[in-house]
Amino acid sequence: MPLGFCTYRNRSDDGRFTFNINKISDKAIVSKFYPVFRFKNANSTFMTEYLNSSARARKKLSVLAVGTSQVVLSFEALKSAKFDLPCKEEQDKIASLLECLNERVELQRSFVDALKKYKRGLLSNLFGEKITQGCTTKSYYFSEIAQRRSEKYDPSSGIEYPCVELENIEQETGKILATVPSTAQSSIKNIAMPGDTLFGKLRPYLRKYAFAKKTMACSSEIWALIPSDVVLPKFLFYLVQTEHFLRVANISSGTKMPRAEWSNIEKAEFFIPDFSVQRKVVSLLEGLDQKITFADSTLLSLNRLKASLLQHLFI
Repeated sequence: MPLGFCTYRNRSDDGRFTFNINKISDKAIVSKFYPVFRFKNANSTFMTEYLNSSARARKKLSVLAVGTSQVVLSFEALKSAKFDLPCKEEQDKIASLLECLNERVELQRSFVDALKKYKRGLLSNLFGEKITQGCTTKSYYFSEIAQRRSEKYDPSSGIEYPCVELENIEQETGKILATVPSTAQSSIKNIAMPGDTLFGKLRPYLRKYAFAKKTMACSSEIWALIPSDVVLPKFLFYLVQTEHFLRVANISSGTKMPRAEWSNIEKAEFFIPDFSVQRKVVSLLEGLDQKITFADSTLLSLNRLKASLLQHLFI
């Protein structure tokens, strides 16, 4: 697939097809199910954005696709499609704008990724053995640092709490994206209290953790961890984000549905500094989290701007 050429997967389970331009390599290789072509008398950037974003174009392509459970849009069928398009000069102007916006989105995405990578490195340093130098520290088993909350919640009780399921926790950020009414649930849930750290034990490699700011119900696949008197609640929240903790959590049982084993985690050892150092660590990481949240919200705003712009451009 030469540089600047376009492609798409000609098979789809949902009737939608995504078009892309090769902008990364002079000698790219794609599957035989990806037709390789270039546009004549049309701007490639404009056309790929149009085919991906225009509801009218997607509808026309879905009609041209054939099949039942998996539909196929052949390149011959694609070539036969007719679209109402602006002139080439107008396409070039629109494409130039979209390319600038795409570049800005990618720069922001790279910035967010860099901040998250920096945080992972900072966590490793702040919670590693090196931090023990120059301050009072002690090694503790995790069972001495935190315990699992044992209280359960029965939806039939009629008492309503915000309920958090695993899908409501964003990966790696600690954000609770949404809650559902606990009384609408049908199964027994765990209880979490303010100051608890939530950790998703199912597929622990997904890095799903959160800090409880109020009483809530949560999935039985989520541990509510109660901090002991040797750690600040927020220090525990950051400790479960460390590579050391996650490595132990990922020594799990099961294959398709692996779960963290408490018997492994409770025996893991961690260096815990005195409270004055813990406060400094928490303050530093909270500030970094605020920067990540702001950068992430900027990325979301840019993506919304592009989506709105495309909606107006491609009616």
